[in-house]
Amino acid sequence: MKNKILSFLVLSVLALGMLGMVSAARNVDSALLNGASSVTVLPGATIPASLTVTTSGGGGAHDWHSTAYRIGTGSWTCVNTDDHNSAGTFTESFSVAAPLSSGSYNFEVIAYQDGSCSTGASSTYTLTNGIVVTSSSSTCTLTMNNLAGYYKDPLSLAWTIGSDCTSSLYDVFYREGSCALTPVLDWHPIATNVNNDEYGWTSGFSEGEYCIKVEEAGAGTGVDAMDATFYIDNIAPTAEANGPYTCDEDTSVTLSSSGSNDNYGISSYEWRVDDVVVGTGSTYDYSCLDGPASHSVALTVVDYAGNSNTDTSTITEKNVDPWSVDAGTDQTVNEGALVSFSGSATDVSGDSLTYTWNFGDESETETGSTVSHTYAQEGIYNVTLTVTDGDGGISTDTLTVTVNDLDPTAGFSDNAPKEEGQTVSFTDSSTSYDGIVSWFWDFGDGANSTLENPTHAYAVDGPYTVSLTVYEADGDSNTATDSVSITDSTPVVAFSWLPESPEEGQSVQFTDGSSAYDSPMTYSWSFGDSATSTEQNPTHTYGDNGVYTVTLTVTDSDGSIASSSDSISVSNVNPVANAGADQSGIIGESVCFTGSMTDQGTLDTHTFSWNFGDGNTDTGASVCHSYSTKGVYTATLTVTDDDGGVGTDTATATIYDYQIDLSEGWNLISFPLVPADTNLQNVLDPIKENLEKVWVYRYDETTGKNVWLYQLYDGEEWVGNTEFEDIAPGLGYYLEMSDSDSLLMNGEKMYDLGGGLTSPPTQEVVPGWNLIGHYGMNSGMSKANAFVTLSGNYATMLDKDGNTELNLFSKEGYWLFVTGTNTLQYAPSGYAYA
Repeated sequence: MKNKILSFLVLSVLALGMLGMVSAARNVDSALLNGASSVTVLPGATIPASLTVTTSGGGGAHDWHSTAYRIGTGSWTCVNTDDHNSAGTFTESFSVAAPLSSGSYNFEVIAYQDGSCSTGASSTYTLTNGIVVTSSSSTCTLTMNNLAGYYKDPLSLAWTIGSDCTSSLYDVFYREGSCALTPVLDWHPIATNVNNDEYGWTSGFSEGEYCIKVEEAGAGTGVDAMDATFYIDNIAPTAEANGPYTCDEDTSVTLSSSGSNDNYGISSYEWRVDDVVVGTGSTYDYSCLDGPASHSVALTVVDYAGNSNTDTSTITEKNVDPWSVDAGTDQTVNEGALVSFSGSATDVSGDSLTYTWNFGDESETETGSTVSHTYAQEGIYNVTLTVTDGDGGISTDTLTVTVNDLDPTAGFSDNAPKEEGQTVSFTDSSTSYDGIVSWFWDFGDGANSTLENPTHAYAVDGPYTVSLTVYEADGDSNTATDSVSITDSTPVVAFSWLPESPEEGQSVQFTDGSSAYDSPMTYSWSFGDSATSTEQNPTHTYGDNGVYTVTLTVTDSDGSIASSSDSISVSNVNPVANAGADQSGIIGESVCFTGSMTDQGTLDTHTFSWNFGDGNTDTGASVCHSYSTKGVYTATLTVTDDDGGVGTDTATATIYDYQIDLSEGWNLISFPLVPADTNLQNVLDPIKENLEKVWVYRYDETTGKNVWLYQLYDGEEWVGNTEFEDIAPGLGYYLEMSDSDSLLMNGEKMYDLGGGLTSPPTQEVVPGWNLIGHYGMNSGMSKANAFVTLSGNYATMLDKDGNTELNLFSKEGYWLFVTGTNTLQYAPSGYAYA
């Protein structure tokens, strides 16, 4: 597009002409300012305007092609619009500038047939007070951010909104040419009422210079933003990489961009070799390092708008052959001598070099900068050194080697010194390049050999001179001598033992495995525990565990002595504990245990510790302990030796409530507690082997009198009165014993404590003499306290010997004389257990 600005004088004349014209071919339907019939703006504000016109057609080439507008009483301005040449309703948009003075202004428009507002005018369309210019002092600072220089289409616009801006809507305009040219009619809207601070714009124009600006929307309160001039450049530059380039290794070549160009100029260069960026100038000096090699070259040029183009080429690096190759100086040697060669060479690129030597004698070539070679025959030899670099480059140099003839040289070696009787190996090391055909050895003890590599055993120790004479086929010979030393034979000491891992106290069998050239041998053993032996195969027992060093010293018949030592590990054996026999006793009295032990370790010391099974412990082999509660206890004896070995054993301690000691002959006893099992045979079973007979004198309900009853064990079974089956407290019993014995008993108390008893047991007594026992464990209780249930009905009380007793003792039986005429109940009293 291009806007045309007409001078004030021309427009004035035009306006006068248009006022007198009326065209029936076009009619203005409406006019709007920023989409409304009236706007309020600041002085000089840009206002978007639009005009809708209906054409009737028939106007020829043009029906509506231009528009004239006037603000207030100002001059008419002509705007060239699209050419509408058919009947219809059309709308065109353009921009107008608000007056610079405050006030209300009419806005008038006329549509014209031609393109210069000259002919075919429509009637005038007026927006009365359509533009209101305010004198507000508000300002709005807008700053373009990113426009300056060259850009490709499309571009993104951005601006900064100042803190003094109150509107949130902005208008964006452009024009062709520099921003220095600012006729109002040249501005073209890009976007109106933008509600942010950036806008993406595709200009759609070809290369050229443009101006763009942003301002508050036409109805806003701000002023125009600063404008910016920029260039649109969509043409890519021309890139020229030139080449192809060649260079020798260890040199350089200059890459040139000559021929590259752009319509606005090139802003940057980028050189890539094998896709790696190496330079950013218009030229680049590339270093050729190691050939042969080929590399790709790419030059990318970029203009100021960001358009780019790339051209490619190649670099060929050429290899350079090694130089300064030197095989060394000529040499003169004897045949068979080792000749050393040392070569050198240089490669400009530092390639790895391979050195290959041809010795001129049809032998295989060798590689390496330094080599050695032996010539087998006399003669003159041309030696060639060939140096090859890693890229196949080759250079050579030569030298001459003169080889002289030599006589044979005798020589030999042996593996002496050896001991007498041992075989000495002799090895010929003679040299002859004409060939040795025979050998003669003199061993210095009268023996000789013609073998090339003989062996010989000397019977007696001493120094010997050995000579070797070698002969060539042409008769030349040479002799070499050397001394060999034969030493006296030393015994070889070895021994073993079984078992391999013995225990302390176990017999160990030691077995000699020694040998000697001079036999027989004598033996001396040290077992490491101060014990010794001179036997060949002794036995020994270690009294304690440990690691012992055993040494065997052997002396042969020639007086040579040798020794060998080894360590034997003897393990500890736990002691065997014996807690002794099971024990029995009663509450509160000591039960004694006698412990013992055995240990294979005769040198061990031991400690004894006891756990009595009731939470109490003691130490010592023999101990005594009293239990506070009846029961069966396991007493554990632990024996520990001084090496930490432990042995244990147990014994059972059975603890009873009480013990009745019985002497040989007659015993008068009673049972102070109710047995758990009252059966007479079961109660007396532990003493039946020493029991002759047991008698009881008790009340018989059938006769109403006391009667004698008995039981005895005849060695196989119990016999006697069958009605005498139970043992009960309160009665006295006569036991005839063939030998002394003890009866250990448990039972329940009978008065007030009871245990499982529902009521105290009682015994019936009759007037006269009664055989009774003492209820309970309380000894020394008076008759008054014992016979509470017989109060006032008893008299004399006798013991088993007929002695008068005033007090009753536990486990004793008594004769009691009861007075009165009736049968009475004898029962335990509370004093019996106090």
